[in-house]
Amino acid sequence: MALFRVREVKLWEGDKGVTMTPLRKYELESTRASAAVEEVRRFLEIEILSLTVPQKIDFDAVLVLDANRVEVARFLVSDIWKRQADAVESGTTYAHWV
Repeated sequence: MALFRVREVKLWEGDKGVTMTPLRKYELESTRASAAVEEVRRFLEIEILSLTVPQKIDFDAVLVLDANRVEVARFLVSDIWKRQADAVESGTTYAHWV
């Protein structure tokens, strides 16, 4: 089992580019990076697409880091909302990262 770190971050644009402010930190054990990424992705989609949660989301992105603190995946909240809005506009069902 490998340990993966999950970070909820706030993104700030400034003169020097985009900086991140960590808000919350979690740890996740998994046998593979792809399994850890999939688990985080599914949880994030459920959280963001909940009927009551969107008013409470205070982070802009979720990062998945490996044991060496190398970024394995990054999920932007805006990407999830955009995919859902595009699906609604086209009359299709939101396909959850298919």
